[in-house]
Amino acid sequence: MLIIRDIGVYRIGRFNQLLKSLPGIPSKVLATRLKQLETEGFLERKVERAVPPQVVRWSLTDKGLDAARVGMMMAAFGCKWNADKVFDDKRPRKMHEIYNREGMELLTKDF
Repeated sequence: MLIIRDIGVYRIGRFNQLLKSLPGIPSKVLATRLKQLETEGFLERKVERAVPPQVVRWSLTDKGLDAARVGMMMAAFGCKWNADKVFDDKRPRKMHEIYNREGMELLTKDF
């Protein structure tokens, strides 16, 4: 789910950027997970021919987008109903307080 989150919500699409956003994950494990998510239809691998000669970017498929939305809704549920465990001020948060404009658009885009 963290890979799907980072690609969908944070728009991180390159391998090295994903490695930085997921501290502690070995590169071999990340490569394996990306391939599994692609095989299962959650991610799409796009190869751009430029300088450097090949740049691979990962993006969500419609299935991956739906999975990202489910994860975002679960996080929002926790922020509302377990605020005492999530936030120092113990105040529940509403959806628009958790996600920025782009995140809110992702939740409602073509759904």
